[in-house]
Amino acid sequence: MDLVNAGANRPDNLGLRRLLTHQPPDTFRWLMALGVELIAPNLEPPHQATHA
Repeated sequence: MDLVNAGANRPDNLGLRRLLTHQPPDTFRWLMALGVELIAPNLEPPHQATHA
């Protein structure tokens, strides 16, 4: 969020950041209700997870 806000020349909103990161199920439901389509898993780099 730091990079997004800095790129858009906006101040950070710590309250929103906490809400979005501390309540993942509610956040996903909210985003989906807004029409955001979540696509996973994305296996192409750099989005793939590596497990050692």
